[in-house]
Amino acid sequence: MLTFASNLFKLIERNKINLLYFLAFSMPLQKNLSTYLLIFVLGTSFFGIKQKKIELNLVLLPLLYALYMLSLTYSENFSFKFFEQKAAFIGMPLIFLNLKPLLTNIVISRLLKSYILGCFISVLLCFIMAIFNSISFNNGFVFSSQINPSDTFWVSAVKDGNYFFGNYFSLFHQTVYFTMFLTMAIGLLLFNKNLFTKRPLKWVLLLVFSISVFLVSSRAGILVFLVLIFIYLINKIKKRKHTISSLVILSIIVISFFSLNPRTKKLLNNLNSKEFFHRENSDSFSLRLMSWDASLAVIKENPILGVGVGDAYDELKFIYKRKRYVTPFRQRLNSHNQFLQIAVETGIFGLLIYLLLLFNIWKSKGHTHFYPFLSTVFLFIMVINSFFESVFNQYSGLLFFNFFYCLIFVADIRSAQNTSNG
Repeated sequence: MLTFASNLFKLIERNKINLLYFLAFSMPLQKNLSTYLLIFVLGTSFFGIKQKKIELNLVLLPLLYALYMLSLTYSENFSFKFFEQKAAFIGMPLIFLNLKPLLTNIVISRLLKSYILGCFISVLLCFIMAIFNSISFNNGFVFSSQINPSDTFWVSAVKDGNYFFGNYFSLFHQTVYFTMFLTMAIGLLLFNKNLFTKRPLKWVLLLVFSISVFLVSSRAGILVFLVLIFIYLINKIKKRKHTISSLVILSIIVISFFSLNPRTKKLLNNLNSKEFFHRENSDSFSLRLMSWDASLAVIKENPILGVGVGDAYDELKFIYKRKRYVTPFRQRLNSHNQFLQIAVETGIFGLLIYLLLLFNIWKSKGHTHFYPFLSTVFLFIMVINSFFESVFNQYSGLLFFNFFYCLIFVADIRSAQNTSNG
């Protein structure tokens, strides 16, 4: 029995990093898989720990978790589900703290490659299922991706009734979170030459991920994508490489994304309309305006401590009813803005911690020499999406944020060590 335990201990000790690779690979895929892996990696990360030096930049994450749990004490709707839902704020820092001695630059590079591979497999599965769902043999072989056969291809895409667009295409995560994963992969490929040295493979991956962002059609994701392309081309222009061709490419990409994507065109049409905001409008932009307005009303009445994570929706629902915001009330919408949502739930203290987390990411961007633009890409993804989505209300968003936040500061540490050693 002792021999078996000893061998098991050695096996886990040798494969701790491999398990972390698998966790990174699983993140863009099925959520239950990454959840179980997160728990397993956390447990195995404690094996053979020789030192535990606390990293101050990671302390903010469990501090925010504690604030969420504290807010439950003054929430009427107390529920243990929030302990589990927000647990990534504790689990992920512990994993990276425990495994920090093993996270060399080579290991981090492999970790990022595993993540990109996971993104590619997830996209491949989305395409396979979209093709499979579009095939019918009821009246002979028929290929049609429209859910409603009476709709045209582009009309079905606008209505989110097409297997190759929006929620039907994004199998594993809600659209906004799937594009967060994909745009991070795009940023890693654009700004890190050492991740994939074979240029054809790199550009094939970039093309596949770019097309997927277009098909998923999250407007925040498309905006992030365009910002990343803009930064990449501006960086090329600064180095006086392909100046004219870079500007032409940027123009083509921007025009293509806004002129071809039907859901983006619909947004622009709504913005040009004088009726784009009214209480019964079901357009996503109008719904966000109503959610933001209701959230500001809740924050104004509870600015210091918020209303508690358990009561956030009930308080928003009360405002929706008072202001006669019909669709947000029926659809049980949250703030659809991370800055507002965290202020609604935990007040000014939670908002300050989140802003400090973003400031830490910004501050670290000049130090990750071996992973250029890693912090910048992550910061843009988080800030832009935080304006349009309550990122921490879903496991996908919590997993994405905590993983890359912790990774950035490990990369920062490794870069500093390598620089000093050099």
